[in-house]
Amino acid sequence: MRTDIDASFTPAQIPEEDKAPTAEVDPVVRAALPHGSTVKIVTTHGASFGAIAKKVDVALPDGSDKSYFMKIYSSDVGKRMAEAEFEGTAAVHAALPKNTSRTIGWGTYESDPNKHFLLLDFHDIEDELPHTSELVSVIAKLHQETLSPNGKFGFHVGIYGGCQPIDTSWTDTWEEFFTRTFDNSLKGEETIQGHDYEMTELGEAMINKVIPRLLRPMESGGRKLKPCLLHGDLWHGNVGIDLATDEPMLYDFCSLYGHNEFEMHPWRATRYRINRTHQKAYRRLVEPSAPEEDHDDRNALYGVFNDLTVSSNWSANKQTRELAREEMRRLVAKYPNGIADFHEKQTTVQAT
Repeated sequence: MRTDIDASFTPAQIPEEDKAPTAEVDPVVRAALPHGSTVKIVTTHGASFGAIAKKVDVALPDGSDKSYFMKIYSSDVGKRMAEAEFEGTAAVHAALPKNTSRTIGWGTYESDPNKHFLLLDFHDIEDELPHTSELVSVIAKLHQETLSPNGKFGFHVGIYGGCQPIDTSWTDTWEEFFTRTFDNSLKGEETIQGHDYEMTELGEAMINKVIPRLLRPMESGGRKLKPCLLHGDLWHGNVGIDLATDEPMLYDFCSLYGHNEFEMHPWRATRYRINRTHQKAYRRLVEPSAPEEDHDDRNALYGVFNDLTVSSNWSANKQTRELAREEMRRLVAKYPNGIADFHEKQTTVQAT
C-alpha cells in the first residue's frame, strides 16, 4: 500500500533578506527586460528548495505596465538548473503557448557570480488543479504533437530531478536512456540515505532483469517508440490555473524527449493529487504502448524512479525508500528471468 508522506516534508522558507520589496535588480536582469522599461517594484512571490521566486513589475516605454516572474538560484548547480528550466520551458512553450510562460532570459548576476536567474512572463496562477479532462488533454497534445529533433531520447542540456542531476545525453533506445537514469537514481539515493545491502541487490535485479523485461518489448518485434517532449516533473505542485484565461498552466519543467508513459511516474503514489484518475483519463486519449498488458508494471517501474528521486532529495524522509523497496521486491519476484520471460511467453502464444 503506497501511503502519503506528511511529517517528512516541510515547506521551503523565505530568507529574511528576501522578504522586503525593492526596486533594484541586477544589471544583467535589467538588460533582459524591455529596453527603456523602468522597474517599479520587486516582491518575493514564494520559495522552493534551492530557489527564490520573485515578481518584477515594470513600466514599459509606452506607459503600460507588465510583470515578469523571476527565479533566483544559488551555487554552480543553480546555474545549471536555471539553464535547464529555461530550455525546458522554451521547448514546451513552443508546443503549448496557452499553457506555459514565455521565456525572457536566464544568466548569472553581475553583482554576485553565485546567483543565477530565470526570467519568464508573469501569470497570476491559482494553486488549484484544473479539471481532469482539461489537464490530460493538454498533456496528450504535448505528447502527440512533439517529436525529438534527432529521433533520439534525451535533451540538449542536462536536467535536474529536484537537486539531483539527470544525464540527458542522447540515446537510440528508451531502454538505454531509462537504464542509465535509473542506475544514477539508485546511486544518488544511496549517497543521501546510506548503503543498504538489499536495496543494492534489488537495484541490480531491476537493471538486469526487470527493466529489459518491461521496456525492451516496446522497441523490438517491429515496435518503435516515438520520443516526445515531456514536462518531466508533472505533479500537482507544478500545475495551476491561469486566472486570466482559466487555462491549465504548467511550470517548473524538467523536460526531456522520452516515452510518453514516463510522464506519469508521479501519478501512482497517493501523495500526489494528479493520480490514477488522471492516468485513466489520459489512456482514453492516448493508447498505452504495446504490449499493453505490461502498462501497469511499466508505470510501477517509473513510480520506483519517482520514489528514489524523492528519497534522494529529502534526507530526513525515510518512507519513500521503503515504498521503492516494496515495489522493487514485487517486480523482481514477478520477473525473475528478465527478458527471457517475455520470449517464452511469445513462443507459447505463437504455438497456440
